[in-house]
Amino acid sequence: MMQRLQDLIDQLKNMIPDKELLKKKIAALEKNIKQLYEMLVTMKDKKPDEETAMFSKKYVGPANCASCEKDIVNLNG
Repeated sequence: MMQRLQDLIDQLKNMIPDKELLKKKIAALEKNIKQLYEMLVTMKDKKPDEETAMFSKKYVGPANCASCEKDIVNLNG
C-alpha cells in the first residue's frame, strides 16, 4: 500500500513543470511577442511608394480596379 502511494506521489511530481524552465520559456515567448509587435509597428508606419493595382485609378485589364468595381464581396487588401 505504501509503495502504491509513493508511486502516485512520484507521478504527481512529474506532472508539475520545473519552475525555472517554465520561467525561461515564458521569457523567450515574451521576447518573441515583443519583436513581432515592433515589426508590426514599423510595417504600419511604412507607406507604399506606389499605388497598389487593386486600388489604382488606372486601367488594370479587362476589369475595373477594386475601388471602381461594384458589388465586391470579401475583398482583402
